[in-house]
Amino acid sequence: MRTTLLVVGSILVGSTGLAAQIGQGLGPRGATAKCINGKYSMSRSRKAACQDDDGVAVWYGLAPELGASAAPTKPDVFARLEAMMGQELPNTVLRSDKDANVTDRWVDTTKYATYASLMEYLDKEHQESACRRTSSHCVSCTIPSHRIYCTNVPQYLPLPAF
Repeated sequence: MRTTLLVVGSILVGSTGLAAQIGQGLGPRGATAKCINGKYSMSRSRKAACQDDDGVAVWYGLAPELGASAAPTKPDVFARLEAMMGQELPNTVLRSDKDANVTDRWVDTTKYATYASLMEYLDKEHQESACRRTSSHCVSCTIPSHRIYCTNVPQYLPLPAF
């Protein structure tokens, strides 16, 4: 019985190490990123992901190591919001919660024209800060609360990495 436990233990350690090398991601089928051209990447590094595929559209991230405690993530939130942006009217900014439930939607070309970037717009109009780009059309802001903003306003795209 002691031998059996040792064999099982080494198999588990071996398979964990292999998954870590492959880059087990939080996206579909273990992908770490969805590329702009629709392909998926398994790269462990965001910088290396989608280098030959027009860049990263959605970064899903890596799954936590076994035994590590991490907050649960919802990798499909940004993919769902990206899909929604394709159906929106031109010059739209929308706000959603962390589950991709749209809470507000604005279409106001005259107001958008007064701001050079989405970040400036969010800061002045919605008092949002501590934002980072999460996909090609969306940013996640943590101050004052966790909200996601997505846009298809041409002058705000492409969103810079911040």
